[in-house]
Amino acid sequence: MNCPICKSDTTPIKNISRTFIKSALSKYFNTAVVPDEIIDTDYQINSCPSCTLEFANPLTPGNDHFYNWITKQDHYYPAVRWEYSIAKSLIISDTAEKVKVIDIGCGSGDFLEILIKDNNNIIARGLDSTESSVQSCKDKGLDVSCVYLEDIVKDHLNYFDFVTSFHVLEHVSDPYNFVAEMKKILKPGGSILLSTPYSPMSFETDWYDPLNHPPHHMSRWNTKSYTRLADLLNMKINFIYPETLSTFRRTCYTIKYKNNIKDRLGIIKSILLKPISFINIYRHQLKREKLPNGQYAPNVVLVKLTKND
Repeated sequence: MNCPICKSDTTPIKNISRTFIKSALSKYFNTAVVPDEIIDTDYQINSCPSCTLEFANPLTPGNDHFYNWITKQDHYYPAVRWEYSIAKSLIISDTAEKVKVIDIGCGSGDFLEILIKDNNNIIARGLDSTESSVQSCKDKGLDVSCVYLEDIVKDHLNYFDFVTSFHVLEHVSDPYNFVAEMKKILKPGGSILLSTPYSPMSFETDWYDPLNHPPHHMSRWNTKSYTRLADLLNMKINFIYPETLSTFRRTCYTIKYKNNIKDRLGIIKSILLKPISFINIYRHQLKREKLPNGQYAPNVVLVKLTKND
């Protein structure tokens, strides 16, 4: 199967069965009920030797049953995203008198609310394909439409100063064209702000994360895959990273997820009862990828893609 970004030949690196996916989701959400209809197929993970993107084969996102089920689980939606405040600061620093922004996959409008608060120079709207989310936005007085990105491109060419999309890219089946459509609606010199997990996430050395694999996530991104995407789109790229957790804290989080531990005391008990396991995980964390600035790779990245033409 060809890479969805650079079209190179790719190599299968992992098989993931429907049975395994259901088991992993059950353990993660601590529920015995995972309906059969939420998983359509077995998956394979392929890796591109050229751009290092990892992606699902087939590139078939979760169906309606899957998302209806998973969005009802406790702790599925994060209360806060680190990148929201960073993205707002980048947008309000723009010199335009009125800055036009569109948030793709805006959900219930959390970022849009933060963006327009106490700022009259931002004209913001959102798109989302889930009717209930759009209605929630409208109830807050936000300008949001229940349509897909491709539905607005024709009438908004070279229109927006910023396009934002947080934790959406990894869910789509055609990531290259998804970002290419965003570029079409940007003014020359405008920027796309994207965030995704930085894969593999630190705790994935010793624990399988069912939310960073299909049918939830279709693709897994890192510095090299994003850089290749920017090159192919002829866009300038800047990376913005949060502060990385210490090796000890990354080890503790891995122990927490691996053993389904709910509190700090449980982590301490696990370390005391299984010191060899703690040492092995700590050693794995010492081998985590380092960024050009020397810090260990974090678990999330914010990318700014600027339109050159």
